[in-house]
Order: sequence, then C-alpha cells, then structure tokens
Amino acid sequence: MEQVVRYDPDLITMSSTEDMWELEVTLLESIESYIEEKKVPIIIGGVFPTFAPEICLGHRLISMVCVGEGENTLLELCRCIEEGISYNDVTNTWVKQKDGSVRRNPISKPVDINNMPLINMSLFDLARLYRLMAGRIYKMFPVETH
Repeated sequence: MEQVVRYDPDLITMSSTEDMWELEVTLLESIESYIEEKKVPIIIGGVFPTFAPEICLGHRLISMVCVGEGENTLLELCRCIEEGISYNDVTNTWVKQKDGSVRRNPISKPVDINNMPLINMSLFDLARLYRLMAGRIYKMFPVETH
C-alpha cells in the first residue's frame, strides 16, 4: 500500500496467467481502499484474461480486460486517461460499464514485431538466462508470440 500511495497511479495494469490469478486478486484487494477512494481504473491482460475475460470482469475491482495483444491498447488507454476522455472504445478491451454491462470492443490488427524495440538484455542478471534442459545447460530467453 505504501508503494501505491507513493506512486499515486492513474492506472493499474496487471498481466495474468491462470495460476497467478488468485495472487493478483489478493494484491488488488490489499489496496482496495486506495482504488475505490482514488477511482483508479484497473486493467488486466495476459493469457488468462484473454481466454476467460468474464471471470476477470466478475471481480469487483477489475474495470477492464485486455483481450489479445496489449502493446497498442495500453498506449491508447493511457492517452485517453491523460486527455481525460472516455476509454470505452479502446480496441482489444472489454470495459465494465457503470450499470454492470460490458462493452466488448473489436480486436485490432496484430502488432508488427519488426517495429518493436530490441530487448535490452543488460537489464537481466546473466545467471537468470541459463536453464537446464535435457541434461544440458542452455542460455535462453523466453519470448511469447502467436
């Protein structure tokens, strides 16, 4: 809670897998008073929300779900929040409305990974990149694509 108050976010984003869902809910609930007082929107994306958006939006603190890729979605969402305009139409989102209904926006074109910046490998401890596989040690970096 101290870190959230110090940072004072305009938006809280989370990426979730099925096995991390309960932990993320616990984290959100631990800052529930802050979320409600400041009316901070919460968006959750990742594998689990993409395949189970209804479950995620069923939680009282989740404002919206990113379905599919989030790179352009987050840029557009942040622009809307910064300009103080509605984010109800942001592509790749399902947005919970005040009456409890859900606005399901269309999916945008996939992101062209050739236009994405290269990963700065210096951010990672090199020991983190070595993995044991089939009795041998390999230097690896996990990357998700569809």
